[in-house]
Amino acid sequence: MKVTGTLIKRFDTVEVSDSFKKRDIVVKTDDQYPQVHEIQFTKEKTYILDDYKEGDQVSIDINLRGREWKSPKGDIKYFTSITGWRIENNTPIAKQVKEAVTNAQHNPDREPAEAADDLPF
Repeated sequence: MKVTGTLIKRFDTVEVSDSFKKRDIVVKTDDQYPQVHEIQFTKEKTYILDDYKEGDQVSIDINLRGREWKSPKGDIKYFTSITGWRIENNTPIAKQVKEAVTNAQHNPDREPAEAADDLPF
């Protein structure tokens, strides 16, 4: 699944235990009826949020996680969380930079001006 929208809040990484850390962000969707979702990144995925800031337009690949919990009294509760595993910056300037880097990687020996003047005939 994918969530697309504006990153409106980025929290710091929290170390829950020696082997588990998490980092949450809040995204407001671009839908006709915008929704606000808290999305959690865990373990080694927490670092990928370092390059993102509030206001960025993002697309996030997510998984919905659900679990059942039984209280000591015997009551059963259900919990759902949204876990992100990949994020992409859709902010217009970020897309331009990404395209320029991709083009440079595909044509490492060409100068930008050379590419525009090079005719195939």
